Amino acid sequence: MLHAFAVCRPLPLPHLAEVGGLSSAPVRTLRVGELALVVQEVPAESFTEEALRERLSVRAELERCARAHHEVVAAAARSTTVVPLPMATVHAGAARARAAVAERAGPLLAALDRLEGRAEWGVKVYIGPPGPGGTAERDRRSPTGPNPPGAAEGTGGLAYLERLRARRRSEEERDSLVLRVVERVRAEAARVAVATRPLRVHGVEVTGREHRQVLNLACLVEAGRGRELVARVTAPDRRTDPGARVRVEATGPWVPYSFAGEVVDEGR
Repeated sequence: MLHAFAVCRPLPLPHLAEVGGLSSAPVRTLRVGELALVVQEVPAESFTEEALRERLSVRAELERCARAHHEVVAAAARSTTVVPLPMATVHAGAARARAAVAERAGPLLAALDRLEGRAEWGVKVYIGPPGPGGTAERDRRSPTGPNPPGAAEGTGGLAYLERLRARRRSEEERDSLVLRVVERVRAEAARVAVATRPLRVHGVEVTGREHRQVLNLACLVEAGRGRELVARVTAPDRRTDPGARVRVEATGPWVPYSFAGEVVDEGR
């Protein structure tokens, strides 16, 4: 059985010798006309649908396989443009693998042309807890709190309602300014990127409860323009309330996984 990692043009890929992949067999290429499939022989009993489902349900094994898969894709990408394939793409032998690639040769060649000389960058926006001077912080220090100085007995209910209204207003103000930051970051990214794609935002189990992710954007960027993208999206926004603790993060360059999905999905 063959595990497929990526599709590329049939060029020498010397860095494949530096990675182990998912088995003890060497990682190699399989020529398919104008294309090449990066593959590795794997034990059939470990890569059936049922076996994979069981193995990948274990977090440690999932992380190990994902890391090994990415190492092979990245090694190939050091020499040429690649279309990365999803992890656990397996074929019952070389003939089946060649047939699968040949069937999608047109879209795969088009994808390689589109990704040539380009890389993926990630742009993320996080919002942290209100800091000193923020709207929510000012609300907490407001004399309309639960026990305002000099409040007469019996006014606690009114003060409580006022505090709720003030908190709601501060949350609305904060949401509004975060939306402005997100819109600005999207616009600046679009000025540089060839294409952008919104990804699912990470939950607090990944980011931590103190930092909520509000934007996760993949950007396809020409080689040499990565620094420009970073400078544009991370530039301070004077309209932003400093108490909102909005943080913009840009990372890359990466193999463009997020922009190979169309052609990969078409072949499933």
